[in-house]
Amino acid sequence: MSKDNTLIEPVVSGLFYPDSVDRLKNQIENLFSLSEGVNDEAQAIISPHAAYRYCGHLCATAFKAASSREVKTAVVLSCVHREPEEKIFLPGREGFLTPLGTVYVDQKLKTRLLAQSKRVVESNIPFEEEHAIEVQLPFIQYLFPKVKLLPILIGKSSSINTETLTKSLLNTLLDIFETCLFVISSNASGFLPERRSKDEAEKLIQLVKKKDWQGILDAKSRGEVSACGAGSIAAFLKLILSLGIDMEVKTLGEGCSSKSSGKSDNIVQYRAVGFFPEPVSR
Repeated sequence: MSKDNTLIEPVVSGLFYPDSVDRLKNQIENLFSLSEGVNDEAQAIISPHAAYRYCGHLCATAFKAASSREVKTAVVLSCVHREPEEKIFLPGREGFLTPLGTVYVDQKLKTRLLAQSKRVVESNIPFEEEHAIEVQLPFIQYLFPKVKLLPILIGKSSSINTETLTKSLLNTLLDIFETCLFVISSNASGFLPERRSKDEAEKLIQLVKKKDWQGILDAKSRGEVSACGAGSIAAFLKLILSLGIDMEVKTLGEGCSSKSSGKSDNIVQYRAVGFFPEPVSR
């Protein structure tokens, strides 16, 4: 891949996933074939972000849950791992480059989102140092090759960032919500001893199933939840509650880094989660 100043270059290609087209396609196909999930029509998913050898089967499980939908826009919500601020970041480049090609940013939607708040800013720097969106892109490219991207990095997992992003997304995506797939890139815990990491992951999932976005932020601030994507999850939950949309939340798969690394003293929990619109009562 050659340097292109109009695109965000990958930072973990060849580390977290293969850097060749054929090997990456083969790995994704293999992950989908091994996935215990089913093809479904999830409106949103939580997909972990680590090397595929650790969590790729769970990424595949999450994406498989949305694979039957017609998706025009992939809204990827993720966190800033380094130096988070009270801001929401959008990239200034035309798209993202992976071994499978380019995923282009929907510039019209980006412009609309930027106009919603002074806290929503354009900056390439957070994206050039961040892997959490990047690892989701090959799955998006494989399933939805014509999709446009709205990539969003959330700074701190704070109430003000959650309120800002929710209101901004509401004003930007209301008329196209049905054709969007929301991809929330998040692990279920940070690096912790095995028992604690599992307890924190379970607490997070229970709060997600209750759609308690404020509870997630509170637990994060108290150190009871260490999930890096807590703010992203909270923002999506608040968004669907603001829209009055009822969704069923399903845990689709679970795992942890120790199963691949062999270490159990300092591990990360991973969960694949799907959000499915509730059927209308008749």
